Amino acid sequence: RPGIVVSNSIQNELLDSVVIVPLSSRAPEIWPLRFRVELPGMKASYAVIPGIR
Repeated sequence: RPGIVVSNSIQNELLDSVVIVPLSSRAPEIWPLRFRVELPGMKASYAVIPGIR
C-alpha cells in the first residue's frame, strides 16, 4: 500500500523511526479519519489517519 512519509531532517536525527500515513483509493473523504490527497500522476487517494476518533 502506498503511503506518505511524515518526516524531516531534524526529526530523523532525534527519532529511531518515521511516521508513514497510508493511502487508500477508497472514497469517500471522511474527515478527520480519511482525507483526499491529490498527487500528480496518481488517481484520487485518501490519507488514512489511524487512531483518531
